Amino acid sequence: MHGPPPRGADEHSLEQLITTHLHLIHHIVNKLTARLPRHVDRGDLWSAGAAGLVDAARRFDPDAGVTFSTYA
Repeated sequence: MHGPPPRGADEHSLEQLITTHLHLIHHIVNKLTARLPRHVDRGDLWSAGAAGLVDAARRFDPDAGVTFSTYA
């Protein structure tokens, strides 16, 4: 799950990419909780979403022609 930062990215820009897109986790968690049983913990969904966002930020290639929001 840990990979090198994207080409040309330093830790600060990686962190900025992640924090700028935290709203994506909120959006997905809200969509999922509407379909899942009530006993599913939102915190667990947030944790999984955050891990996925970090992984996507590390693997993202801005030269691929898609936005980060779409990629993530």
